[in-house]
Amino acid sequence: MEVVDALPIPEQPEPVDMWWDVELPDFSDNVSRPVISLIGEKTIILSLGESYEEEGATVADLEDGDISASIHFEGQVNSNTIGDYLIRYSITDEDGLSAIEQTRLVRVMDTTTTMLYRRPLGSTMSNFGYLEYLPSDYGKQENQKPPLLIYIHGFGGNAQFADTNPTLALDTVIGNYGIPKLIEDGEWDGELSFVVLAPQIGSVPGSGRKLITDRIDAFVEYAKNYI
Repeated sequence: MEVVDALPIPEQPEPVDMWWDVELPDFSDNVSRPVISLIGEKTIILSLGESYEEEGATVADLEDGDISASIHFEGQVNSNTIGDYLIRYSITDEDGLSAIEQTRLVRVMDTTTTMLYRRPLGSTMSNFGYLEYLPSDYGKQENQKPPLLIYIHGFGGNAQFADTNPTLALDTVIGNYGIPKLIEDGEWDGELSFVVLAPQIGSVPGSGRKLITDRIDAFVEYAKNYI
């Protein structure tokens, strides 16, 4: 019998701090932290060219009462360009307690196919940058709960092999093939109702499996709260 040498396992690159030193999102149940409540719908659908009016949010704090005037929100909507835009709402009270961040999704749509969107590291509360696909009917029905599919890329999609620009780095996940590549190339079945999120994991640091498991668990928790 011929003995064939096994292919060598590619050497893992050293972890890059910008990908792995990101704080995990805090969804802990603390009654003392302020609570943000959106005014209006969490998902707003606009026709191309239709103007967007920001409705804002309110904040209730156990000790300070209504502190809505101090809320911070970021994000922009270009209603002349098709896209899924995120508006983020955050606040920290006088005791240093932060509210669980809330987001509003504004979908500017026409009859074109839904696209794969980049959510680079730092643009959301997530501990990973990720790719996002929302089905065309997402947000059109009240209390809609579509199925969630989280795609984990292969070794070649690691952030360490990519440009250190967080947005450009996400293209490495697409180039690693799989579901993101199908969506990007227009080969995904648009009749499927799945929300698809594809986080960019990065190289596993020396602490190994436990750390990456904790970080993936944190991403799943983020997805459950925001999608």
